[in-house]
Amino acid sequence: MTSRFAFLRPLGHVGKLLPVLALIGCLYLLLDRLDDFEMQDIGAAMGQLSGWQWLGAMVMTGVSFAAIGQYDAVVHRVLGTGVRPARAKAAGMLAIALSQTVGFSSLSGGLVRLRCLPELDLWTVTRLTVLVSLSFLGSWAVLAGSVTLLSHGGPVSLIAGLIAGLLVVIIWRVTQLQPDSDLPGLSPRIGADLLLWTTVDTTCATLVLGLLLPPHLMPAFSTLFAAYLLALGAGLLSQSPAGLGAFELTLLLLLPQVPEGPLLAAVLAYRVIYFLIPALIALAFLVRPAALPAQPTLQTAVGAARSRALAQAPHADWGLMHQGAEIVLNADQSTGWLLRPAGRCLVTIGMPLGCADLSGLQGLARQRGLAPVLYKCDNRTASQARKQGWAVIRIAQDAVLRLDDWSLDQPGCRQLRRKLRHVQAAGLQTHLTRTLPLPEMAHVAALWSVRNAAEKGFSMGQFDPALLWHQRVILGYLGDKLIGFASFHQGPTDWALDLMRYSPDAPAGTMHALVCTGIAAAKDSGAAQVSLAAVPVWPDRWACICASWPGVKGLRQFKGSFGPAWKSLYLCAPTPTGLIFAAVTIAAAINMPPTLTTIRTDRSRFGQSIKPAFGDVENFQIENPGQACDAQDQTFRRASAVTPAALRPGTGHPDDVQSHDQRPFPPA
Repeated sequence: MTSRFAFLRPLGHVGKLLPVLALIGCLYLLLDRLDDFEMQDIGAAMGQLSGWQWLGAMVMTGVSFAAIGQYDAVVHRVLGTGVRPARAKAAGMLAIALSQTVGFSSLSGGLVRLRCLPELDLWTVTRLTVLVSLSFLGSWAVLAGSVTLLSHGGPVSLIAGLIAGLLVVIIWRVTQLQPDSDLPGLSPRIGADLLLWTTVDTTCATLVLGLLLPPHLMPAFSTLFAAYLLALGAGLLSQSPAGLGAFELTLLLLLPQVPEGPLLAAVLAYRVIYFLIPALIALAFLVRPAALPAQPTLQTAVGAARSRALAQAPHADWGLMHQGAEIVLNADQSTGWLLRPAGRCLVTIGMPLGCADLSGLQGLARQRGLAPVLYKCDNRTASQARKQGWAVIRIAQDAVLRLDDWSLDQPGCRQLRRKLRHVQAAGLQTHLTRTLPLPEMAHVAALWSVRNAAEKGFSMGQFDPALLWHQRVILGYLGDKLIGFASFHQGPTDWALDLMRYSPDAPAGTMHALVCTGIAAAKDSGAAQVSLAAVPVWPDRWACICASWPGVKGLRQFKGSFGPAWKSLYLCAPTPTGLIFAAVTIAAAINMPPTLTTIRTDRSRFGQSIKPAFGDVENFQIENPGQACDAQDQTFRRASAVTPAALRPGTGHPDDVQSHDQRPFPPA
């Protein structure tokens, strides 16, 4: 195959010379255009520039480079490098300042970033540089096409729009990497951020050029902006240093109403302010190599450290680690947090492991360029945060059952006993199992989502087999039909209710029965308490209004029927303004969660019951491949109905919990 395409090798060598050839060709055309032009006229035009024009151009250059630094900050966030935004911005500004002047931007920009960020390896810097270039080209293409179409008509705008669309498609296809590994932070919001900073950058750069023109020759800004964007694109495509030649030719072509002398004088002054001075400043900063940054005291737990932390988790909700949450620990792994980013916030969820390390959390948040937030923390942690000057507000109450003294006979469970008698008469059967009928469960979850306006997320689990394999799942059947299920996080000493999904035809009290079966199983496993999850609360002045909302009122009635103890939970942020911002951000993250990347549960692939492979919960095995799709496991048929007697102290739990949980729980 290599010999067949040997004739193409000369083309590869020619491709390496394209930047040089483009520079020579553009300079030749430019000099031919200026054959009868007196160069002293350019000097005279530059001499007429006033001090305020030079000063205004320098200010706009500073703003433009501040926006340029944001490209790197955004891409660092996409790649998850862990570099502080301030360092990322500084490295990006120095890289662009030098690479746009000397040319060969990918190579020169990568070398500058490698020197400024010694904590990154060559492969990460290479990906970073390439992605910055691609993201800028894509944003420029969208902006240039839009501005040109809005400000001009005719074939020029049509060609510009087609080129812009083609570039967007090409760059979009190139950047379609594996989101979970190569681009963990890629999202539509990232694209909007890049487009915003590209607009700020190019607008300020256009103003630099416009301020250096004589005021009476300044064209309409829309015309100048469109011409600048197209000239910038021509310079980028030519690959010549600073776009020399191609940039000037394009401006002369697109701005015929501006005399050549003042225009070229403005371009020359623009190159001095926007290219030469930033390049000299960058060289001065690069003389001394950058030192390695101090690492935060909290680090992401991986491997055995993560398993040990999960084994001693302070609350069962740490099971959210299996659905994207992160565990961070200090050096001796004695303290830590479960956290998730939400917008511009780094949010901890629930109680900390050990003592609450607020200073370590703030250092980690600064390193990631996010604001630290404590969400659903307990009273002790909230008191510690308040002592350190944080703003604190009570946001929820957790319904907690202490299993050593809880029973159905207590007065607070009168409504629960009625519900259980109703579902027992309806013939509901519930049991705990590790064999998950995923197609039926997915169908029930889909019906529930339609009725309840989709699933919540962030601190609440979503239907996902990768999470369910790590939970304790209770199934409810009417005959052979699955009509509901509930799942619990299992911690070292407690369980926490997570998913509750049921079909429209489920009898009233189905979820009460499923939760009761889970409580019995938790007690049999030795757990000290079960959390039925939190119910939101509001400040006293709004409580009478918000507590009457149907969703909140129904949720409190459901959990209150179990006779729980109510435990206050708090939201904490360093400032009152940050507290409001965190509340809005977390609410958006809960109500508009990202789509999970999960295994498909279509019947063609998962027609049978599925279990995790032995010793590895990340791999799945399909059992009984020849079995009919609608056949149920025999353990489902032997399941017994929940009865009130099964949940009284000393009587254990239903037989289905005892007899159908034979397989060892998969390791965390």
